Amino acid sequence: AGGMLDPANPRRAISLGITKVNVVTELVTAVRQSLLDQWGESRNKHIPFAYTEATQAMLPVAEKWFRVCGAVGKAG
Repeated sequence: AGGMLDPANPRRAISLGITKVNVVTELVTAVRQSLLDQWGESRNKHIPFAYTEATQAMLPVAEKWFRVCGAVGKAG
């Protein structure tokens, strides 16, 4: 994430012509933390159930970056 932590940075980059912002590290971190939290609570949680819950942790991250990059409502 480095210099992209400030929401103004991606907006400025987009205004200068950048068309792709990579956020995979933040998405993977959200999934990983969710899995660690779940398995910390119960080591017996079945992996598909844990993963299904963990993927939900990506939604707020994706929504944040849609807002930061000004992409909300621009599909289609």
